[in-house]
Amino acid sequence: MTDYMRPMAIRTLAVASIILFFHISGKAQFYNGMQMTFGKNRVQYGGFYWSYLRYDKFDTYYNEHGKALAEHTAKFAKKEMLRIQNLFDYNLDKRIIFIIYNKLTDFRQSNIGLVTGKVDNNIGGVT
Repeated sequence: MTDYMRPMAIRTLAVASIILFFHISGKAQFYNGMQMTFGKNRVQYGGFYWSYLRYDKFDTYYNEHGKALAEHTAKFAKKEMLRIQNLFDYNLDKRIIFIIYNKLTDFRQSNIGLVTGKVDNNIGGVT
């Protein structure tokens, strides 16, 4: 390579390296954002401070002022768990998680039940 072409090759290599660097870092900034569906988050008007009660086969998660309802849910689940397993002829292998909300408006502030295309994450209805 001649002395005349050497600085041009170095400049070309430097420009190519800079373009490659910004191209890769630009994609890395929006990795999670590209995977999310736009407009699928719900507004939360207040913060939730969650606690939980742990039992043998399930957990009940509750927020402030919901401990009595969580205990009631746990008593009901203990009584009905065996009956439900016999009804469906299926033994549960994993823990079940109950999320207890005090009001329907608290539930509406969560992202639970949003249709994301995954059937296994859908709640299947509202009671």
